[in-house]
Amino acid sequence: MLNLGNDILFRSYKSTPFKFWIFEYTAEQGGLGSFLAFLLSFFCAQTVNFIVQRKLVFSADNNLSASIPIYFATVVGVYIINLYVPTVVLAPLALRFGEVWAVNMTNVINIIIQVIIIYPVLKFVVMKKTPN
Repeated sequence: MLNLGNDILFRSYKSTPFKFWIFEYTAEQGGLGSFLAFLLSFFCAQTVNFIVQRKLVFSADNNLSASIPIYFATVVGVYIINLYVPTVVLAPLALRFGEVWAVNMTNVINIIIQVIIIYPVLKFVVMKKTPN
């Protein structure tokens, strides 16, 4: 979806610089077209993930109208946290362990944060089974 968005759907917007809040895409980085392609691919990935988590992982049968907004709010919140974490930890880790190790360690930190937040929310709130 990212390539489809970048190369076909939003190609005409790639030369338009885009800046909003924490997102900044210069024309050299693909501009508004790349941001829109990212949003499309992120939405598609999270939609598939929601379905897989709901049916295969948690076998949930709960109310979709209640669980979908909570799921997307959680995923977007964690995504924003994961964008922020490298701004705090990457430089100090790079000074101590070198750039390659710092990047890997930052990725591990982000994964741990994702698991600590997303799994309990999915298990106990979003995908909670309906009592029989």
